[in-house]
Amino acid sequence: MQTTVVLRVLDLVRLVILGRLLGPRDFGLLGIGLLTMAILNELTETGFKSALIQKPSITDDHLNAAWTVGIVRGILLYVVLYISAPLVAMFFQKSEATTLIRVIGIMMILNTFSNMRLVVFQKELQFHKVFIYQIGGLIVDLGLSVYLAVLYKNVWALVWGKLAGETFRVILSYILAAKRPRFCTDVGKLRELWTFGKWIFGTSILKFFIMNGDDFLVGRMLGVKALGLYRYAYRISNLVATDIGDVISKVSFPAYSKLQDTREKLRGGYIKSTLLVSAISYPITGGIIVLGTELVQVILGGKWTEMVPTMQILCLLGVVKCMQFGNIFMSMNRPDISTKLSLIRLILIIITIYPFTLLMGMPGTALSVFLSSLLISGTGLFLVQKFIDHSPREFLKLVFTPTAATLVMVLCLYLVKRQFGTVNLPGLAALIGVGMVSYVGTILLFGFIDKKNNVLLLFKEILKGLR
Repeated sequence: MQTTVVLRVLDLVRLVILGRLLGPRDFGLLGIGLLTMAILNELTETGFKSALIQKPSITDDHLNAAWTVGIVRGILLYVVLYISAPLVAMFFQKSEATTLIRVIGIMMILNTFSNMRLVVFQKELQFHKVFIYQIGGLIVDLGLSVYLAVLYKNVWALVWGKLAGETFRVILSYILAAKRPRFCTDVGKLRELWTFGKWIFGTSILKFFIMNGDDFLVGRMLGVKALGLYRYAYRISNLVATDIGDVISKVSFPAYSKLQDTREKLRGGYIKSTLLVSAISYPITGGIIVLGTELVQVILGGKWTEMVPTMQILCLLGVVKCMQFGNIFMSMNRPDISTKLSLIRLILIIITIYPFTLLMGMPGTALSVFLSSLLISGTGLFLVQKFIDHSPREFLKLVFTPTAATLVMVLCLYLVKRQFGTVNLPGLAALIGVGMVSYVGTILLFGFIDKKNNVLLLFKEILKGLR
């Protein structure tokens, strides 16, 4: 868990510094390049990495076959990206994006050469090695991006930083894993991985349109500056609230896969991870909703304030992510359920996103994304309760304490904020302190009244297990 905190802090530092040095238009142009890569990556996702984690036992041939396919796929995708770059730039009506897309697309090739044994680290819960791999690339990216942003103050600082970070990750992957991969085209091993991976492939296609369709729509309808604001709002709002859920997911999927034949232990693991994510995400979400304007004005500056309403809506996705049902389905070899739920969510977004955006602009786009996630997550939660014999009523009891403590915190912040005039950096720090004290104090009070609600004790148990 400590590694997660370090990664998120560094990522936040990166966003704040670069947000100060560069503007929404720069991040919008970068977004065009990243979206182009994303559509090619997701529409051709093999699902082999998830299959390797879920499969009870894997051999070097499994790893080598997946690595070989990945390299061939990466090279072919870059060729397609290079050819299609002018068409993408034309779609967004930004001709200067052509060169940017072709340069940043090199990341697609670099990433495929990473040592596939990184999957083994995740499968065997060796997260200290995964942490070194991730943080090494992030530090290189941060250092070079900031240096170039100070010198040139344009989008290329972001592009070269990302390329440098990805290159360093590839090098680290071979330092951390002594055993080198080799080319292998064992059709039998590929067929084994595809049996599971085909559902990940289907889910990835749907998730691409779910996670990136809103970016395409904003960029096309509202312009590149709006795209930069929207993507930044999404990143800031999800940096902690939703990313906590993603991090716990990376831990819980391999852990759940080891418990797939023991329903009682699986249920216990689900309860603990859900409580951990909820107790961290809920107060952060509440804080962003109450202090969104002050956070953006003080930390990023006035050029970003337009994104505040969008950011406040998107941060609610962190609450939805706390349900943690996707990994249960995958660990029990039912990835098809996630695929079907993703399809339903995509249909909901398609129905609502255009009229919402037309009427409300960026906040309307965010509202469409949030409501579709909320509705489909209720269905997913109902299904997962059946899998692990855990009723919806028990789930509500599980999240009652962090929910109540967050509501108390929100009320305290609202009342104290009314006493301020213009909020500066010391005032913002004081408000954050009020929020932390009121939230933790309420948690302690519930634990004192009812030992079953002692979240802090459960935290210690969970963190000990994660270490």
